[in-house]
Amino acid sequence: MTEANAARDELGRPPPAATLAWAALSEGRGASVISLRFLTGGRSHANHLLVIEDRQGRRRRRVLRRWARPGWAEDDPDFDAAREAATLTRLERAGVPAPRLVAADLDGSETDVPALLETVVPGRRVARPRDLEAFVDGLAAAIQTVHLVPAAATDQAIGYRRFYDPATLRPPGWARSPDTWARAIDFARRPVIRGPSGFIHRDYHPGNVLWHGGDIRRGVSGIVDWTSASSGPFGVDVGHMRFNLAAALGPEAADRFAALAARHGVAPGCSPEWDIRATLDVLPEITGGPESRAELDRIEAHVARALDQLGLI
Repeated sequence: MTEANAARDELGRPPPAATLAWAALSEGRGASVISLRFLTGGRSHANHLLVIEDRQGRRRRRVLRRWARPGWAEDDPDFDAAREAATLTRLERAGVPAPRLVAADLDGSETDVPALLETVVPGRRVARPRDLEAFVDGLAAAIQTVHLVPAAATDQAIGYRRFYDPATLRPPGWARSPDTWARAIDFARRPVIRGPSGFIHRDYHPGNVLWHGGDIRRGVSGIVDWTSASSGPFGVDVGHMRFNLAAALGPEAADRFAALAARHGVAPGCSPEWDIRATLDVLPEITGGPESRAELDRIEAHVARALDQLGLI
């Protein structure tokens, strides 16, 4: 069994009875968890959807989010349960559509591991939109609400840092043009160009955006997964979304998102620098296994285009 598979198995284990009892207590004495379901897709936390019934028979859905991945305290010690709890509190005060904090056991003294209990954000993810214009416009408008979180909140947020040190990166084995990646890696080793900064989601992509009833016409219902929320350049969120759109839907989607982001006042609307940095920030996770050849080619073209715009090829 690979290390990744072992981690997934660990995250998928049902929470212990004591942890479920702690979650149920959020609805008062005598409440109980009557159902739970593992939520797939997360790689860093064990997320379970709970239905809790109180003594009067009223039921509420909650998300139990547990820091159960082995080694998280060594790999990402800054992004702990206390940081995420503080982030959710700040988001609620700012009116950002995001999960609300219901309960927290920050050190795991009452649960098996550090854990948060959160409200369920209604809505569904959309991967293949029928209306691209409405889709990217909704994504642009939603990230603006994040970047408008008051500066006082960003003072308490952890500072932006890269997921992977560019000094450790090498051109991927699946590359058609290793030289493109070598040039991009060389560029990413340079100091970050200063630009507009503030509160950022840090992992902003379509999979972390929910739409009312899965209907784009009804708009965005919420943004989820705030583990990496940071204080840093707004270009991080724009670049990360552009990378995901370019990889999944093509350059037209990425460009339209940039244009609409600029219209909504998100700065920068487009930055070749962050197109490169955002892509390299996830490069070790692009293995060429689950991705199609067409997707890999779109990713490489995205980077080559940014290099060309910077006059580096």
